[in-house]
Parts: sequence; C-alpha cells; structure tokens
Amino acid sequence: MNKGKWLLAAAMGSMFLLLARPVQAKTGELTLSQPARVYDSRGIPTQYSLKKGSKTAYAGQPARVKSARYSFYQNGVQYALPTVILNHRAYYRLSSGNLILASRVGKIDGHRAYAPWTTVTVTTPDATYSDVDMKVGKKYLVDAYGYFDSDFGEEGGMRWYRVKGTSGKTAKYIYADNVSPAQRVHQIDYDRLGKLWVGFDAGAVVYTASGTVQDLKGGTLSAAASPLQVDERLYVWVPTRKEAVLFYHVKNAVSRVYFTDGHHYGYDSRADIGDGLVPAFLVKNIIWYGTQQEPLSGKMPAIVNTPRQARKDAKPATDKQRAALTQLLAGNEKTSLSMTYLLSDARLHENFTSALLSAKKTAQKASPSRAEVKFAVWRLEKARGDLNGKKVVVQNPMKFSVAEEEAVVSLVERAKSGVYAKPRAYLTDHDTRLYVEDSKSGKKETLPLTSFVSGFDREYPRSRSSETESSANVKDIAKDPLLAQYTQMILYQDTKTALVARKKTPLYFNKSGKYDYVDQLKLEPKGSLRAGQSLNLFVGPVCKLAGQYYITVWGKQPYFVKAQDVWRDDYSKSRLYKKYQKAIPKSGKAIIVASKKTYAYKYDRDGDLAKRVNVFHWGDSVPATELYVIKHDSRYYYCNGPLASLVIPCAKVHLRKYITR
Repeated sequence: MNKGKWLLAAAMGSMFLLLARPVQAKTGELTLSQPARVYDSRGIPTQYSLKKGSKTAYAGQPARVKSARYSFYQNGVQYALPTVILNHRAYYRLSSGNLILASRVGKIDGHRAYAPWTTVTVTTPDATYSDVDMKVGKKYLVDAYGYFDSDFGEEGGMRWYRVKGTSGKTAKYIYADNVSPAQRVHQIDYDRLGKLWVGFDAGAVVYTASGTVQDLKGGTLSAAASPLQVDERLYVWVPTRKEAVLFYHVKNAVSRVYFTDGHHYGYDSRADIGDGLVPAFLVKNIIWYGTQQEPLSGKMPAIVNTPRQARKDAKPATDKQRAALTQLLAGNEKTSLSMTYLLSDARLHENFTSALLSAKKTAQKASPSRAEVKFAVWRLEKARGDLNGKKVVVQNPMKFSVAEEEAVVSLVERAKSGVYAKPRAYLTDHDTRLYVEDSKSGKKETLPLTSFVSGFDREYPRSRSSETESSANVKDIAKDPLLAQYTQMILYQDTKTALVARKKTPLYFNKSGKYDYVDQLKLEPKGSLRAGQSLNLFVGPVCKLAGQYYITVWGKQPYFVKAQDVWRDDYSKSRLYKKYQKAIPKSGKAIIVASKKTYAYKYDRDGDLAKRVNVFHWGDSVPATELYVIKHDSRYYYCNGPLASLVIPCAKVHLRKYITR
C-alpha cells in the first residue's frame, strides 16, 4: 500500500476509535448495562463496540415526558432522551454522531434508565415461588418489576418480575432473586401506585388549617418521617406571614416526631400530627415511589383553592357551616363500632380516630375559621371513605381456596397491626379456627372466623325436600339425633384427632357433578379407603340420602363416605403420641435429625399428606421452631408450624436440643 494512503487510513481509523470509545463526561453521559455494538447514522453495525459499564457521551437534550418507551426519573419527574427509530428499534445518538441501542443503556446522567420490557435469565432453579419453568439459563421477557402484594415495604418482602403479555388474575410472576435482568423495567407497586410522597429536611414544622404552627410539645418532624405521603394541595392563610401559602396535606395522621426538650431529648417517637400541613417551600423532592432512587411517574393532586379563597376563609365560620360540621359528627359517632371500621387497616383506624377528634375540637371552638371548619369536614369525610373493612367472601366454607385463605390472613394482619407489633395470622383445623399471634412477644389470640369471613350460609350440599337431610340446615340437625351426632363427629381438631376409616370403606363420587342440593347427588362407588386411613382434612356437611348418612369430603375431587364407616380417633390420648410429644422441648424448638433414610412431606391444598418436599438421609438435620405431633394414616409425624410446612415421620428421626447463638 502507498505510504500516504496507509497513513491516511490509520489516521481515520484512530479518529473513529476516538469518537466511538467511552469518554468521561460530567453531563450528557450514558452508562451501559450490557455490551453494546456501535452503529453508524444509518443503523449499520460498525466494527466497534463498548463494554458493559462503559460511559459515553450522548447528543441531544433530555425532555420531560408523560410516557416514553425508554426514560429515567429525576425527583419523581419522568424524562426521556430523543431516540432514532430504525427498523422498529430505538437508538440513542452519541456525541460522535454514531448510534447505540437504547436497550443497552443502564443509566442516563447517573439516573437509572427504564425500559418497557427486558430479558431476564434464570440464575437459580426455583420450583417454589415462580410461575414458569425455572431451569438455569432459561430466558423470559418481562415488563414489570416490584412488589405485587399488599405487604409492600414490610421486612422480608419479595420482589417479582411479571412475564410480558400476562396481566391481572392470569399474570405469571418470576421471583426476582433467581434471575438476572438485562435492563431495568418500570417498577409497579399496586399499593402505592399513583400516590404522592414528599421528602424534606429533618426538623420540618407542621401547620394547622388556621395557618398556625402545630404544637408538637417541643418536637419537629424527624428524618425517619421523611418522606411523607400526601393527598392534597391547598392554600392556607398564614397570619404571621400575612400571605396565603401553598401546603401539602399529610395523609397519615400519625407520624414520627423528634423531641428536643429535656425530658425526651433525642427520642424518636410517633405522634398524632392530626391536620398535618407541610409548607410546599420546605419540600425538597417529590417522590412517586417508596424511595427516591426508585420513583414512579404519577399525577400531582390538584390545588383545591386559590390564594384569594384562602384569605377569605380566614374569617369566622358561618352558622350554616358550623351546623353542617355538627351534623357530620353526629352521623359518625358510632362508626368506630361498625365492621367497616373494625376490619380496616390499623393506620386507617388511626386516621379516622384522629380526624374525628380533630373535628370535635374544631366544633367546640368559640369562633373557628371557615378554613378550619371546611378542612375538618373534608378530612372526616375522607377518613370515613378511606375505611376499607370488608369481610372475605368464600365460595365454599368447607374448603377455602388459596386466594381466600390468603385474603383472610391478610385482612386479620392488617386489622391487628395496631394491636400487635408483628401480627401473624393463620388458619388451622381444616380452616375452622383462626388465630393471630404477635411474632415479637409470642402473645396468641383465637378469633371468631365469622367476624372476618362471610359465605357460611352457602354451605352445600343443602336439603330442600323431606326425603333428604343435610347438616348445613340447622332444622335438619334439630329433628334428627343421628345427624346431630355425625355433625359433632366431623367437628374435630386435626392437631389432636383425626377422622379415619373403621374398615375397608368404599368411596362414592357424584356422577351428576351438581352439589347444591342433596337430591341432586347421583352417588356411585369407585375405589376405597383401607382400614385406618385418614380422610382428607376438609370435610362436611353430613348428608342423608336414601336412608344412608354420608360425609362430604373435599379432596382433589369431592367424594363421599358412609358416616357409619368413619370414626374420630382421639390419638392425643395414645401412648405413642405422648412419647413423641414429650420429646419436644417446652419452647417447641428442636433440631430434627434423621435416624434412617426418610422423606419430609407437606399437606397440599386438598388436605392430603402426599407431597414429598425433601429426602433425608441418616444424619441429615433441619431446625424446627414450632413442633407438634399429628397422626395421619396410622403413622405419627412431627409437624413444624401451624401450617405444617414440614411433616416428617416420628419413628425415623430423633430430636436434638435447639441452640440459639
């Protein structure tokens, strides 16, 4: 090659490398989340590429947007860079004039970049939590990431990716800890979506509706209180400033306050800030998500009045306004006794109680301002409307579905979160007994199931003719002593007793497929239980058909057994039960050690102890914290926890002392 031409080609190649290679720019900078090819302005790949983590300068200016395919957030505001679309693919233009795929960018100007969807790669096999095949190396397209339950923000919460193309009740989720994402996708939190939070410096003061600084007894809002959730913007006349000031209304009445007086110095405590109004000029940032680092875009609440209206509302309230407040108070006096209140979240209890007390104080003032009365009415009506207490409706009270059981547990834990530090609710005895306990103190309480669940009037099969009977009908039980006897038999406690077959017992299946009424049943024998074999956990009601009494059993497929062929085994009185139970320490904690090869089991949702979850060889051990003994199919098992998450044969293991380090 001619020497001049060679020098020219080398110079041009060096210049291209200089333009394409990563540069260190203070602003206008992209950070790659994965290796990326560099393309020319026509979208044709060049021979150059950038490594994962590389930084390179971009061309163009970020602009505020309502929605965009690729975007980033700054102080809760969504921004996007201009993109070049070629062959349905989005590119960012680099300062060199070349292009790079937007899907390869992890950060823009130091802020996390978000994509509408991305690919996740399975890194850990998961057969428990995820809804799809979790073979290592398998890839899935996902379009959302976040907490998809009501426990957002709780310690130990779980993050999920949602499989692209699925949504609603049929959505499929992948446990985030078991996959590696190629890029960030938009975070979704159904509990906080569309809700506004504001952050401020520690020491922010709180105002009242009359424009005066609220007396927090020597305290100010602490750093632990920031950010606060707010739900309204309004102008309030501040007499000391002689002007109308824009405020955010704090949604939650109870917040954290930092006391600086001699008695509480440095003590971070929760206090009722009531009509909490935080001046907009103290707000440092606006947040649409739980943390500033992971924001979500949302709509700002409207400003409900004008500065002129705020000044006018500083005048004394009219008689008509005060009468409206008095009438509202009278109508809410008994709200705290309603099921709507009692079953609502604990924080909503606090908000309503605070709003009610605050409204009473306003009504008792000699001359409250119009702003105070208006605000008291608005806040009390809103607090009453926010109460979300509602019983869980079950379709079959004899056997709850997984969703129904989870809903009951969630309802109880939310309603009791103001009573217990860490409430844990659970159902036992084939969904007939409801408990809640404080995981911190160990205090335990039995709750009436009917206070949280409705649908018991829909127990079936029911009777509707004189030839049939059902224990679902109280009148049938009252007139038939034998039916009453069998009804009492099936009300068993499955941690101390079991329903078992007396002998080889035929199973009867309903050929008609209809279960609403006893006279619809078309029973035919198919299969049998061996002597001593346990029935599935979920049983009832007892039905009388053609002179025979049958027990309804809700297994994978409902079946019936003759009541005369079943007896209730009170195994807690047996010698073996007492022997195994005695081996359990009083604390209920122990190490289970395998004496020979055995299997650990788990009750499935049909109440059948058939699912093997682990194999134990000689010497293998597992810690258990809530041990008790059960009997199933003539064998005794150690169970761990009220939900029997681990069930292992007593005869094949021994217990060792549980040592807490």
